[in-house]
Amino acid sequence: MKQQDHLIVGIHVRDRVRHASQVQKVLTSAGRHIRTRVGLHDTHPGSGDNGLILVELIADAGTRKSFLAQLKKIRGLDVKAMLFQHD
Repeated sequence: MKQQDHLIVGIHVRDRVRHASQVQKVLTSAGRHIRTRVGLHDTHPGSGDNGLILVELIADAGTRKSFLAQLKKIRGLDVKAMLFQHD
């Protein structure tokens, strides 16, 4: 059986207070496919209320596509993805 591919997603959240609940809803809906999740936030003065979330998603192509599409619909996010495929 082929291993499922790994999708690494970086989610830059601007104005965390405003967008956190929407982002959390998407992450929760994909929870069974998320192997790793790391949250980082700016702590230095003047950095604003930005944050960065790194997610490792192990899922089929349809689930990966849906996950990215849901995130990209949320205003105030920059979403970047890297796909590592198993042969």
